[in-house]
Amino acid sequence: MISAVLVAYAVLLVVAAAFDVWRFEIPNTVSIALIVLFLGAGLLGPGAIDWLSHGGAAILVFAIGLVMFRFGIAGGGDVKLMAAIALWVGLPLLPLYFVGVALLGGLLCLVLLTLRALVRMPVLARCLPSRVASLPIIANRKYVPYAVAIAGAGLLLVRSLPISSTV
Repeated sequence: MISAVLVAYAVLLVVAAAFDVWRFEIPNTVSIALIVLFLGAGLLGPGAIDWLSHGGAAILVFAIGLVMFRFGIAGGGDVKLMAAIALWVGLPLLPLYFVGVALLGGLLCLVLLTLRALVRMPVLARCLPSRVASLPIIANRKYVPYAVAIAGAGLLLVRSLPISSTV
């Protein structure tokens, strides 16, 4: 049976992705809520949590993310969201999570490049409503809402999360 904790986790990831698609930003409250939810489930749940594994994963991802942010490779919201999800994932599943983010991120970029190119084609541009071409995800050619890939990888692992066996 799916617990309310895992449903809340999934809802928060979908909210993060939706905000990034629409506004190219991820509210801090989503990352904070993910952390608080994990801590609450870990402390109040019936099973034992390997706090060093989960905390170590979050710290490692946050440290790497800070370097990526410093050099303009990742946005601040992406870094915080990845660290919050890494807290849930723990060290054993972290490589699998990174592979999921990379694969979903590559797919996301291909889809966006295709959509953005199609909208610029004169033949198709006349057929599409102007609202479609003006959507932020299509019109903004500089940014990619990477929270879609970050959250998607977190959702793919929801059944494998160590905490899912304790809640």
